[in-house]
Amino acid sequence: MIENQLEATDHGHLGQLITYGSGFDAAMVAWVVRDIREEYRQAIEWLNDRTDDRTGFFLVRIELWRIGDSAPAPKFDVVVRPNEWAQAVKKGTAGGELSSTQIRQLDFWTRFRAFVGETDPKMRLQTPRPQHWYDVSIGTSEAHITLTANSRDDCVTAELYIPDNKPLFFGLRTREAEIAQHLGAAPEWIAAAKATRIKLMQPVPDVFLEVKQEEYYRWLYNQIVLLKKVLAPLIKQVLRTVPQPAASPEE
Repeated sequence: MIENQLEATDHGHLGQLITYGSGFDAAMVAWVVRDIREEYRQAIEWLNDRTDDRTGFFLVRIELWRIGDSAPAPKFDVVVRPNEWAQAVKKGTAGGELSSTQIRQLDFWTRFRAFVGETDPKMRLQTPRPQHWYDVSIGTSEAHITLTANSRDDCVTAELYIPDNKPLFFGLRTREAEIAQHLGAAPEWIAAAKATRIKLMQPVPDVFLEVKQEEYYRWLYNQIVLLKKVLAPLIKQVLRTVPQPAASPEE
Protein backbone atom coordinates (compact mmCIF):
# COMPACT_ATOMS: atom_id res chain seq x y z
CA MET A 1 0.00 0.00 0.00
CA ILE A 2 1.40 3.40 -1.01
CA GLU A 3 0.34 6.71 0.53
CA ASN A 4 1.41 9.65 -1.64
CA GLN A 5 1.69 13.09 -0.04
CA LEU A 6 3.25 15.91 -2.03
CA GLU A 7 3.80 18.05 1.06
CA ALA A 8 5.37 17.69 4.51
CA THR A 9 4.49 14.73 6.77
CA ASP A 10 1.54 15.31 9.10
CA HIS A 11 -0.72 13.53 11.60
CA GLY A 12 -3.59 13.11 9.15
CA HIS A 13 -1.59 11.19 6.58
CA LEU A 14 0.11 9.07 9.23
CA GLY A 15 -3.37 8.03 10.40
CA GLN A 16 -4.44 7.29 6.82
CA LEU A 17 -1.29 5.23 6.32
CA ILE A 18 -2.17 2.96 9.26
CA THR A 19 -5.90 2.86 8.44
CA TYR A 20 -5.44 1.94 4.77
CA GLY A 21 -2.62 -0.48 5.57
CA SER A 22 -4.82 -2.37 8.03
CA GLY A 23 -7.80 -2.21 5.67
CA PHE A 24 -5.85 -3.84 2.85
CA ASP A 25 -3.89 -6.11 5.23
CA ALA A 26 -0.78 -4.80 3.50
CA ALA A 27 2.58 -6.56 3.90
CA MET A 28 4.50 -3.51 2.69
CA VAL A 29 3.45 0.07 3.42
CA ALA A 30 5.20 3.04 1.77
CA TRP A 31 4.68 6.72 2.66
CA VAL A 32 5.97 8.95 -0.14
CA VAL A 33 6.33 12.62 0.87
CA ARG A 34 8.01 15.87 -0.14
CA ASP A 35 9.45 16.80 3.29
CA ILE A 36 9.99 14.66 6.39
CA ARG A 37 9.74 15.99 9.93
CA GLU A 38 11.83 14.20 12.53
CA GLU A 39 8.93 13.04 14.71
CA TYR A 40 7.38 11.20 11.74
CA ARG A 41 10.65 9.53 10.83
CA GLN A 42 10.78 8.28 14.43
CA ALA A 43 7.15 7.12 14.19
CA ILE A 44 7.83 4.95 11.13
CA GLU A 45 10.96 3.50 12.75
CA TRP A 46 8.86 2.72 15.81
CA LEU A 47 6.27 0.91 13.69
CA ASN A 48 9.02 -1.23 12.13
CA ASP A 49 10.38 -2.05 15.59
CA ARG A 50 6.99 -3.00 17.01
CA THR A 51 5.38 -4.96 14.15
CA ASP A 52 6.21 -8.54 13.16
CA ASP A 53 8.48 -9.52 10.27
CA ARG A 54 5.50 -9.95 7.91
CA THR A 55 4.88 -6.18 7.82
CA GLY A 56 7.31 -3.46 6.72
CA PHE A 57 7.06 0.34 6.61
CA PHE A 58 8.97 2.60 4.20
CA LEU A 59 9.29 6.37 4.47
CA VAL A 60 10.36 7.81 1.12
CA ARG A 61 11.23 11.39 0.16
CA ILE A 62 10.51 12.35 -3.45
CA GLU A 63 12.70 14.93 -5.20
CA LEU A 64 12.80 16.35 -8.70
CA TRP A 65 16.19 16.36 -10.39
CA ARG A 66 17.22 18.09 -13.59
CA ILE A 67 20.50 17.52 -15.42
CA GLY A 68 21.39 20.43 -17.68
CA ASP A 69 18.36 21.27 -19.83
CA SER A 70 16.64 17.92 -19.30
CA ALA A 71 13.06 17.64 -18.12
CA PRO A 72 12.68 17.20 -14.34
CA ALA A 73 12.73 13.55 -13.27
CA PRO A 74 11.65 12.03 -9.93
CA LYS A 75 14.24 10.64 -7.53
CA PHE A 76 13.14 8.56 -4.53
CA ASP A 77 15.23 8.67 -1.36
CA VAL A 78 14.37 5.84 1.08
CA VAL A 79 14.78 7.42 4.51
CA VAL A 80 13.31 4.60 6.65
CA ARG A 81 12.96 0.95 5.69
CA PRO A 82 12.05 -2.28 7.55
CA ASN A 83 14.73 -3.57 9.91
CA GLU A 84 14.80 -6.97 8.23
CA TRP A 85 15.24 -5.33 4.83
CA ALA A 86 18.24 -3.36 6.08
CA GLN A 87 19.77 -6.49 7.63
CA ALA A 88 19.31 -8.43 4.40
CA VAL A 89 20.97 -5.66 2.38
CA LYS A 90 23.92 -5.57 4.77
CA LYS A 91 24.42 -9.35 4.74
CA GLY A 92 23.84 -9.69 1.01
CA THR A 93 26.32 -7.02 -0.11
CA ALA A 94 29.13 -7.13 2.47
CA GLY A 95 28.91 -3.36 2.81
CA GLY A 96 28.59 -2.64 -0.93
CA GLU A 97 25.66 -1.14 -2.80
CA LEU A 98 22.94 -3.28 -4.31
CA SER A 99 22.54 -3.45 -8.07
CA SER A 100 19.10 -2.73 -9.52
CA THR A 101 18.62 -6.47 -10.13
CA GLN A 102 19.55 -7.30 -6.53
CA ILE A 103 17.04 -4.75 -5.26
CA ARG A 104 14.33 -6.40 -7.34
CA GLN A 105 15.39 -9.86 -6.16
CA LEU A 106 15.25 -8.78 -2.52
CA ASP A 107 11.82 -7.24 -3.07
CA PHE A 108 10.62 -10.40 -4.88
CA TRP A 109 11.58 -12.72 -2.00
CA THR A 110 10.42 -10.28 0.69
CA ARG A 111 6.97 -10.19 -0.91
CA PHE A 112 7.03 -13.95 -1.40
CA ARG A 113 7.71 -14.50 2.29
CA ALA A 114 4.86 -12.14 3.17
CA PHE A 115 2.56 -14.03 0.75
CA VAL A 116 3.41 -17.37 2.38
CA GLY A 117 2.94 -15.83 5.82
CA GLU A 118 -0.61 -14.89 4.89
CA THR A 119 -1.33 -18.15 3.02
CA ASP A 120 0.21 -20.59 5.48
CA PRO A 121 1.24 -18.95 8.80
CA LYS A 122 2.69 -22.24 10.09
CA MET A 123 5.31 -22.38 7.33
CA ARG A 124 8.53 -20.76 8.57
CA LEU A 125 10.79 -19.21 5.95
CA GLN A 126 14.24 -17.67 6.21
CA THR A 127 15.14 -14.00 5.92
CA PRO A 128 15.16 -12.93 2.23
CA ARG A 129 18.47 -12.05 0.56
CA PRO A 130 19.26 -10.04 -2.61
CA GLN A 131 19.92 -13.08 -4.80
CA HIS A 132 18.08 -15.13 -7.41
CA TRP A 133 17.60 -18.20 -5.15
CA TYR A 134 15.78 -18.86 -1.88
CA ASP A 135 16.32 -21.94 0.29
CA VAL A 136 13.60 -23.73 2.26
CA SER A 137 14.23 -26.45 4.86
CA ILE A 138 12.79 -29.90 4.23
CA GLY A 139 13.66 -31.38 7.64
CA THR A 140 17.05 -32.97 6.87
CA SER A 141 20.60 -31.67 6.55
CA GLU A 142 21.13 -33.93 3.51
CA ALA A 143 18.84 -31.88 1.23
CA HIS A 144 16.70 -28.78 1.03
CA ILE A 145 14.33 -27.07 -1.38
CA THR A 146 15.74 -24.25 -3.48
CA LEU A 147 13.47 -21.80 -5.28
CA THR A 148 14.77 -19.53 -8.03
CA ALA A 149 13.52 -16.43 -9.83
CA ASN A 150 15.57 -16.50 -13.02
CA SER A 151 15.32 -13.15 -14.82
CA ARG A 152 17.83 -14.23 -17.46
CA ASP A 153 15.91 -17.32 -18.63
CA ASP A 154 12.43 -16.00 -17.65
CA CYS A 155 11.38 -18.83 -15.37
CA VAL A 156 10.71 -19.69 -11.76
CA THR A 157 11.88 -23.04 -10.45
CA ALA A 158 11.56 -25.28 -7.41
CA GLU A 159 13.98 -28.11 -6.83
CA LEU A 160 15.24 -30.58 -4.28
CA TYR A 161 18.89 -29.62 -3.83
CA ILE A 162 21.24 -32.34 -2.50
CA PRO A 163 24.59 -30.69 -1.70
CA ASP A 164 26.82 -33.76 -1.44
CA ASN A 165 25.09 -37.13 -1.31
CA LYS A 166 25.10 -39.07 -4.57
CA PRO A 167 23.66 -42.28 -2.98
CA LEU A 168 20.60 -40.29 -1.88
CA PHE A 169 20.12 -38.80 -5.37
CA PHE A 170 20.44 -42.13 -7.19
CA GLY A 171 18.38 -43.87 -4.53
CA LEU A 172 15.57 -41.41 -5.23
CA ARG A 173 16.04 -41.89 -8.95
CA THR A 174 15.13 -45.56 -8.64
CA ARG A 175 11.68 -44.20 -7.75
CA GLU A 176 11.65 -41.81 -10.74
CA ALA A 177 8.33 -42.97 -12.20
CA GLU A 178 6.62 -42.91 -8.80
CA ILE A 179 7.95 -39.41 -8.06
CA ALA A 180 6.82 -38.06 -11.45
CA GLN A 181 3.35 -39.52 -10.91
CA HIS A 182 2.95 -37.91 -7.48
CA LEU A 183 4.40 -34.58 -8.59
CA GLY A 184 2.09 -34.51 -11.58
CA ALA A 185 5.04 -33.74 -13.89
CA ALA A 186 8.36 -35.28 -14.82
CA PRO A 187 11.10 -33.28 -13.06
CA GLU A 188 14.56 -32.74 -14.49
CA TRP A 189 17.21 -34.92 -12.81
CA ILE A 190 20.55 -33.10 -12.69
CA ALA A 191 23.65 -34.99 -11.56
CA ALA A 192 26.51 -32.48 -11.34
CA ALA A 193 30.02 -33.22 -10.09
CA LYS A 194 29.11 -32.51 -6.45
CA ALA A 195 25.58 -31.21 -5.87
CA THR A 196 22.58 -32.93 -7.46
CA ARG A 197 19.07 -31.63 -8.08
CA ILE A 198 15.52 -32.70 -8.87
CA LYS A 199 14.03 -29.70 -10.62
CA LEU A 200 10.59 -28.39 -11.59
CA MET A 201 10.38 -25.33 -13.85
CA GLN A 202 7.65 -22.85 -14.79
CA PRO A 203 8.33 -20.48 -17.74
CA VAL A 204 7.09 -16.91 -17.16
CA PRO A 205 6.98 -13.74 -19.30
CA ASP A 206 9.02 -11.72 -16.75
CA VAL A 207 9.83 -12.76 -13.17
CA PHE A 208 9.55 -9.15 -11.98
CA LEU A 209 6.21 -8.41 -13.70
CA GLU A 210 4.11 -6.91 -10.88
CA VAL A 211 0.71 -8.07 -12.11
CA LYS A 212 1.92 -11.69 -12.32
CA GLN A 213 3.90 -11.97 -9.10
CA GLU A 214 1.09 -13.34 -6.95
CA GLU A 215 0.61 -16.03 -9.57
CA TYR A 216 4.35 -16.86 -9.35
CA TYR A 217 4.23 -16.86 -5.55
CA ARG A 218 1.31 -19.26 -5.52
CA TRP A 219 3.13 -21.64 -7.90
CA LEU A 220 6.31 -21.52 -5.78
CA TYR A 221 4.37 -22.08 -2.56
CA ASN A 222 2.46 -25.01 -4.08
CA GLN A 223 5.75 -26.60 -5.16
CA ILE A 224 7.16 -26.31 -1.63
CA VAL A 225 4.11 -28.12 -0.27
CA LEU A 226 4.22 -30.75 -3.04
CA LEU A 227 7.97 -31.43 -2.83
CA LYS A 228 7.80 -31.79 0.95
CA LYS A 229 4.80 -34.12 0.73
CA VAL A 230 6.25 -36.34 -2.01
CA LEU A 231 9.99 -36.33 -1.32
CA ALA A 232 10.38 -35.95 2.45
CA PRO A 233 9.14 -39.50 3.26
CA LEU A 234 11.10 -40.98 0.33
CA ILE A 235 14.28 -39.27 1.53
CA LYS A 236 13.87 -40.90 4.95
CA GLN A 237 13.37 -44.31 3.30
CA VAL A 238 16.43 -43.96 1.08
CA LEU A 239 18.64 -42.71 3.91
CA ARG A 240 17.71 -45.83 5.90
CA THR A 241 18.36 -48.30 3.10
CA VAL A 242 21.20 -46.88 0.94
CA PRO A 243 24.83 -46.79 2.26
CA GLN A 244 25.83 -43.21 2.98
CA PRO A 245 29.17 -41.58 2.16
CA ALA A 246 31.70 -41.61 5.00
CA ALA A 247 32.37 -38.32 6.78
CA SER A 248 35.58 -36.51 5.87
CA PRO A 249 38.38 -36.24 8.54
CA GLU A 250 37.49 -32.58 9.04
CA GLU A 251 33.94 -33.55 9.99
